Amino acid sequence: PHGTLNGAIDNIGIGKDTLKVLTSGKRNTVLGNYAGDALTSATANTFIGMEAGSAQDESGYSTALGYQAFQFHKGPNNISIGYRAMYNAGTGGSNIAIGNNAMVAAVTSNSNLAIGQSALQNMTSGSTNIGIGQESQMMQTTGSRNISLGYQTIRGYPNGSVYSDNMAIGHQ
Repeated sequence: PHGTLNGAIDNIGIGKDTLKVLTSGKRNTVLGNYAGDALTSATANTFIGMEAGSAQDESGYSTALGYQAFQFHKGPNNISIGYRAMYNAGTGGSNIAIGNNAMVAAVTSNSNLAIGQSALQNMTSGSTNIGIGQESQMMQTTGSRNISLGYQTIRGYPNGSVYSDNMAIGHQ
């Protein structure tokens, strides 16, 4: 750690520039070059992978596993697993993104579940969506309360599609 460590306790950082500006954060576990390198006062985050959670500074209780998972996101209570899962800058919370590029564009999205490669990939501000399957709700940007299960369900065309209150099971 390179920060002033003004009350920081129970933190573990392994890798180049991990926890480099930590001041008063508590119970953070960070493993990987540049992972968690912006953490200052955040609590109970776990970031594993190069550049995982590298923009997170004050919010806590998030877990990121994978190269650039949760890289620019700053929201609390999120789980992102996979290459660039929840990659984009944002503040949305209580999301779960599992799969490469799952919820990659999340900005203010809240309470979403994305499982599968590119599931809810372009979601920026929608909430309470469940997308399970490769490219499930991939083009969805701001829709809410959708449930999709299967390959490319509620995928949507063109980019910027908005669908709300739908349920789809199957292929496309």
